[in-house]
Amino acid sequence: MTSASPTPCDELLCLLAEVLGTEPIANRTLSPFALFCHWLRRSRKMIREGKWCEGQALVFCGPVDSFKSFLQGAIITPSLGQEAFPTQFLKGGTGFNADIVGAEHLRIDDAAPPVEARDRSEWANVMKQLVMERHRRLHGKG
Repeated sequence: MTSASPTPCDELLCLLAEVLGTEPIANRTLSPFALFCHWLRRSRKMIREGKWCEGQALVFCGPVDSFKSFLQGAIITPSLGQEAFPTQFLKGGTGFNADIVGAEHLRIDDAAPPVEARDRSEWANVMKQLVMERHRRLHGKG
């Protein structure tokens, strides 16, 4: 009996499991790998069905070269659709938000949150609005 050679999908799943981890952390019942797979499946389902799903935020934290940017660029954006970079908007550097309102994936790479308490509070409030509020004010350029 011969075994089938691994498909690219099998290899990708093995890489994801290795990078994210297959053991539950702390008092969780699911591993980071399982949580990621559930999150991605739910997100794709909501987009495909045209439904709003509040609270769909996924945060990757880790050392340099731990595949955080790879996961976003090679897996999340192609799986979900358009990406936008909301850092300037979150930090109050611009009021224009048309690109982030229409994007399925808001990507924040290596953006340090503000240091001052008041600025951190504003950052958190804007982030909460992006994740939790279905209707957003649209302010495009021009």
